[in-house]
Amino acid sequence: MSRCAILDIGSNTSKLLVGESTPERGLIELYQSSYSCRILNEKRDGNQLHISNDKITQLVRTVKKLCLEAEKFHPLSTYVIGTEALRITKNISQVKQAILEETGLSLLVLSGIQEAEGIARGITTDPKYHKLDDFHAFDLGGGSLEIIEVNRRNITLTASLPLGSVALMQQLIPNRLNSIDKKLRSQVINSTRKMMAKAVPKLDKCKLLIASGGTIVHLKKAQEVELSKQGNSKEYDGLNRLYIEDMANVMCDLDVKGRTKFFPSIPEDRLDIFPVGLLTILGVMDYLEADKIFHTYNNLRYGIMAWPELLKKDTEGFI
Repeated sequence: MSRCAILDIGSNTSKLLVGESTPERGLIELYQSSYSCRILNEKRDGNQLHISNDKITQLVRTVKKLCLEAEKFHPLSTYVIGTEALRITKNISQVKQAILEETGLSLLVLSGIQEAEGIARGITTDPKYHKLDDFHAFDLGGGSLEIIEVNRRNITLTASLPLGSVALMQQLIPNRLNSIDKKLRSQVINSTRKMMAKAVPKLDKCKLLIASGGTIVHLKKAQEVELSKQGNSKEYDGLNRLYIEDMANVMCDLDVKGRTKFFPSIPEDRLDIFPVGLLTILGVMDYLEADKIFHTYNNLRYGIMAWPELLKKDTEGFI
């Protein structure tokens, strides 16, 4: 039995998972926690970020807080990993040094391929999906979108694309607080389809599409709230494309204040990027010709916890 803690510094949220991996019972989750800390809002230098001293201080404070929470469970190992926002951070050495000085832990910035493989491995730890032979999956974050193909229980494709919700919002949406017109909606969907066609042109026909990430989590919760209000106790059976499209249109028609009023179950700090996330999901579903997606919580942190050797693989991928 090996108990460990995984701290994942994402583009929009920093997250903690503490758990145990056992040969007999698989992965056992003990504790989870997360805090919003949007890195992609930082100053741009071409295609790179420059994280300000104030943001580094905030980020380190968040990491330290998560470390203290993890310590209550006495993990044998603690890993701090970073993804897309930190991959494109120009002053990443300053961020690493600050985290090391405050926590004694080394920040490992994963390559896009490492991240995608970790997500793929994480999905296989979900009891609902661990026996599947063939499926496609994606993880939608703030900075990137990871695409995975599994064929005959083998990971046959992993790709990381700069299609995260925050990244696309910054590129395509002039004012994040306003409603989004139909022309902009089409741009987000078409940009997603075109980039996927360029990056992953040879995919098998999608039999089952599994998804993870904050947008999916809150979309599922919104659906559950709606079904509860209708008195519908039907067991969850995935998210249909039509429902996602309807939700996207309603969200896009409203400004941020309107979204706050009509969708109180969705955190306020996500309501600016939520419509962009929904449009991106529609683009993915269009490209894969999928009419339904199924959710999993078991993504990157679970994959790293179950296969920590992924952190040692392809070390040239580290920044």
